Amino acid sequence: APGLVINTSCEHLSDVSGWLSTLPPGLPLLLQSNDYVREPDHRSCVASLDAFKAQAGLSETVFAGAQPTKNYTRFMLIGRR
Repeated sequence: APGLVINTSCEHLSDVSGWLSTLPPGLPLLLQSNDYVREPDHRSCVASLDAFKAQAGLSETVFAGAQPTKNYTRFMLIGRR
């Protein structure tokens, strides 16, 4: 069983919440997404860090942050499912 799951491209998943529900409760996670909706392959972009928190629905959040770039903002969550 994994001790940590890292997904740096949640925006590419069709159903982030559905994917997360397949993971065991309490599993440590590092998740990233962004708000770059102009990329055709981005299926689950979020508009804000709060929207990403809601989408992920973590039971515990250790870190939540946003990093603005020229074209988009990248969001990161570290916590437990």
